[in-house]
Order: sequence, then C-alpha cells, then structure tokens
Amino acid sequence: MKNYFISINPVSGDRNNQKKIAELLNLLDSSGVSYSVHNTDDKRRMDQLIQEELREDHTHLIICGGDGSLNEAINGLPDFSRPMGIYPLGRGNDFIKNFSLQGNWDHLLGDNYREVDVGKCNNRLFHNGIGAGFDGQIIINMMNSNNLFKGHAAYYYHVVKILSTYKERSLHFTIDGREFNETVLLILVANGTTFGGGFRLAPQADLNDGLLDVCIITRISAIRRFLNLSRLKAGKHLDMKEAIYLKGKKIKISAGDIHGQIDGEYFGAPPYEISVLSQKLKVLIP
Repeated sequence: MKNYFISINPVSGDRNNQKKIAELLNLLDSSGVSYSVHNTDDKRRMDQLIQEELREDHTHLIICGGDGSLNEAINGLPDFSRPMGIYPLGRGNDFIKNFSLQGNWDHLLGDNYREVDVGKCNNRLFHNGIGAGFDGQIIINMMNSNNLFKGHAAYYYHVVKILSTYKERSLHFTIDGREFNETVLLILVANGTTFGGGFRLAPQADLNDGLLDVCIITRISAIRRFLNLSRLKAGKHLDMKEAIYLKGKKIKISAGDIHGQIDGEYFGAPPYEISVLSQKLKVLIP
C-alpha cells in the first residue's frame, strides 16, 4: 500500500502557496492513499526533516518547494529507492522545466517515473547544476536585496543591474583531465537545462546520459552582454565566439576570486570537485 511522505517548505515561493498546498492535500484525500505531512521551520531544513522523520514504510515522497528545497531533500535521503514527486512552490522552479508537466498533478499518485542523474560537488549533491561567476554574484545580490520583485523577475532585475559592470575572473579548471585556463564571465556545470528562472544555459543537457554539461562564457564586452541576453535565455548562444560548451564526468575548478551557486542557492567559492553519480533519482512523471 502506498504511503506518502509529504515534505513542505511553507515559506517557499509566494503568498498563493497555501492555496496550492490545500489543492495537493485535497488530491491526496480524494485518492484514498495514506500520507503524512512534514513542514520545515526555522529550526529544521528539509534535509534534517527527512533524516529525522522519513520511515521505512514511506513508499513515496512529494517535495513541495523550490529548487533549494529539492536540493535539501536529496541531501537528506538515505537512498534513491523511493519514487519522488516534485510539487513546485519556489521562485524559479527550474529543474521541473526538464519534464513535460501541464499543471495536472494526478501523476503524483501514479507509478510512472523517470530515472535522472544526480551530481555531487565536494560533499553536496545537486539535481540541476552548479555555477560560478556572474550567476553566483546574482545570488549574493538577491540575498542582500529588499526590492519588490519576486521569482524570475527578481533574478532578471539583478541580471540587468550588474550585467555591464561585473568583471570577468581568471579561472583554472579541468574537464575529465583536460586543463583550461580562461577568463570567464561564468562557468556552469549542468545536469538540467534551465537556470535563473528560465535561462536555457545548457540546452543540450540530458538528465540521464551519465554526463554533465559545462557551459563557459569567456570575456565579453558590456554591449555584447546586452545584445546576447535574449540568446542566453532562449538557449541559442552556443555559436557565440565567447561560448565554450563541453560534456564530462569529472570537473575540477581551482580556487579563485569567484562566487558559486548550487541549485540556485549560494555555495561559496571554489575549489570544487564535481562528478556525476551512478545512482538515479526516480522522479514521478505523467
């Protein structure tokens, strides 16, 4: 018999989330499945919540939150044996854009799932990707900002705000042993395709190919940054002269004057040792 562990970040996303959560619980009630609800709070993140309250008789999980909540969740799991549903409540919800979901959540009660890769950076797992440089600085700015924009609008606001002034950094990194020394605007190691609430920075990424996609934007003038912003959003930037796009299994980024993000949350500065795991996360899909 199915027994769902429902993990909710009640402060994720916007003020409409209480209504969304009620709709999910109504769906579960109408289906007759067993479930228990577990909320994060000021004292417990989602990884701690799962470590303390997930039981062996829980057969399925539903993670309610954004990409940051999902990152915490996979880092709290004892293994990836249980199918996991994603119920997006966050600002960007980038990872779920890799799946063909149409707003009908009946699939959360089904048994159809897709097995997807999971990455690891140092001692932290990630589902979507890790980036350093321009995107890391945006996360810092968003953390310290009180502007009224929310979700993708907030991210886009900070992109435009620092797009012309951010200084590229010199960086040494290796991809499967191949060495690079580049002056970079950003370096992204991606499992999924989409970042920052809708920028398709890794358009060729495949969630279950056993590889990570590496997108690097090297030194680029301020005017070309603005002129190519729409191409970066649409995933049509790979033919830019400043773009380097590769795939690999093991990526090492040396220490440098650069900030990073992991699944949309601040992650500090390198060095990073990044790899793709052989285990697969089971994501419920229609």
